[in-house]
Amino acid sequence: MTVTDPYPAGLDPAHILAICKYATSGRPALAVGARDGMCVCLPSRRAARSARAALARVGYHLTADPGPRGRDLVVTRWNSAGLESRLNAMRAVLYQLAENPSLTARAVIERFRGLPGAAQLPRSGLGVLDEARAELRSWVFARSGIHAPHPPAVLPHDVGAALRLGTVGVLEQAIDDLIERHLRVAGHALALFCSLREQMDVSRAQDTAIRWAGITFHLGGTDAQDSTPLLQGVLRSPGADPAPAMRPGDRPLSGPVTWADVQFPSTDSRATAASRAPTATPPTRPGRSHPRANRPGLRP
Repeated sequence: MTVTDPYPAGLDPAHILAICKYATSGRPALAVGARDGMCVCLPSRRAARSARAALARVGYHLTADPGPRGRDLVVTRWNSAGLESRLNAMRAVLYQLAENPSLTARAVIERFRGLPGAAQLPRSGLGVLDEARAELRSWVFARSGIHAPHPPAVLPHDVGAALRLGTVGVLEQAIDDLIERHLRVAGHALALFCSLREQMDVSRAQDTAIRWAGITFHLGGTDAQDSTPLLQGVLRSPGADPAPAMRPGDRPLSGPVTWADVQFPSTDSRATAASRAPTATPPTRPGRSHPRANRPGLRP
């Protein structure tokens, strides 16, 4: 009895469809096994173009022929050169995130301060933090590829490609952890800012909140998995008692984190070339963030 490999060449249809779904903003797609690999059917030519670019950035090799309707893609295998290129981009993203753990916090607070006075309410702060998560992930995905679960047992036959794919999974987790650190520091800083601005100049309150959040907040192994509850109890609903000011050394509360319309810039020219997506606009270099203790140890 011959058993057919359900995942030829290490191609997992669920992973492929997850990449296509994100790249096309949720448009439906269908993946079916084909003689040459995996055929993916998209609803439009535009969706097919977006999915093709995203799959190639992740490291898949696709045929040049899009089919008679221009809406079909055929994923044939993992591309070792494409995986190596992605690894370089991921190392650059790791470097940029690790070098600026307070950069997102500054962007979040400035976005919150830019809201009309009447709109600077606790629920608005939570909304800014929620949008920050989506914006930061989009920034990462545009430079080093979309993150989607990939079964560790589904590997290509080529040993080099399999090793690179395993490393990609490790770096995806490391990047996700750094994203969570950025968001949790930002949420803690915003909570501090909302309290400190009642006691001092707004600009000074912002700088102090960012500095304290960078010094006092620590990312634990399990904390990286969930940053959704960050500001509850600090950003209270209208009419509630004002939250007490937090001091360095206070234990941060668990709560959500997010932002809106904030561009996350590049941090160093050394990382720009490797991290820039083929169609991405080169990011600008920001100023240095405030000094902080316990800098992340990740380095590319």
